Amino acid sequence: MQDQLPRRIRLDKHTPAEKAITDAMCAVEDAGCDPLLSDAVCLLADARNKVADFVDGVARKPQGSSAKPTIGRIVHYYPQPMDRWGTQGEPTAAVICRVFSDDCVNLRVFADSDDLPLITSVVFDEDHSSFSWSWPPRA
Repeated sequence: MQDQLPRRIRLDKHTPAEKAITDAMCAVEDAGCDPLLSDAVCLLADARNKVADFVDGVARKPQGSSAKPTIGRIVHYYPQPMDRWGTQGEPTAAVICRVFSDDCVNLRVFADSDDLPLITSVVFDEDHSSFSWSWPPRA
């Protein structure tokens, strides 16, 4: 199962640059709760994705879409490996509860449990990488 996961979501496969950016994200998250700090985490997450794209040889698609995130919209959240709920690689329903930019939001996740975790500074990603959100497909 581990071999089927994309390299960028396997922490044991991260390059030193990706690890340093992840450590910086954690340090900023530990600094406190402020919209400026959340913006910084979003920028660092985008930087880590760009490094991963370079390492993986992926042509970067423009982020975002024509739809704009707004409070109350339902989206898909893709869990991190360390999340206690949800299945990595599979979407979990979430509602946008704060918008920082067209690509960065806070989410309240509807986990398949009694928890309703708040996930902060989540970046949009059409490729559904770990710790990202995307629009649900049209039915």
